[in-house]
Amino acid sequence: MSTNNGMNPFWQVARIALSARQSFRLRLALLQVETKERGGHAGKGLALVLVGALFALAALVLGIVAMVATLVAYHWSLHAALGLTAGGALLLALGFILWGKQALGRAFSSRR
Repeated sequence: MSTNNGMNPFWQVARIALSARQSFRLRLALLQVETKERGGHAGKGLALVLVGALFALAALVLGIVAMVATLVAYHWSLHAALGLTAGGALLLALGFILWGKQALGRAFSSRR
C-alpha cells in the first residue's frame, strides 16, 4: 500500500522545488521593493539633513556677525572685533576637531 496517494516521489520533489523557487522569487521581489522604498526615504532624509546643515551654517555666520556688531557697538575697532571673533571661532573649531578625532580613535581602536 502506497502512502503518497499514488504520486511518484519524483513529482513530489519537483513540486517542492518549484514551490521553493517561486517562494525565493517572491522574497527577492519583496526585498527589491523594500530596498527601493528605503532608498527613497534615505535620499529624502539626506536632503533634509543637508538643508538643515545649511541653515545651521547660516545661523552660525549670523551669530558671528552679531558678535562683531556688538563689539563694534561697545567701541572696539572693526579689526579688533573681527580678530577676536575669528580667533574664538578658530579655537572652537579646533576643539571640535580634537573631540571628533578622539571619538574616531575610540571607534576604530583595536582594544575594547
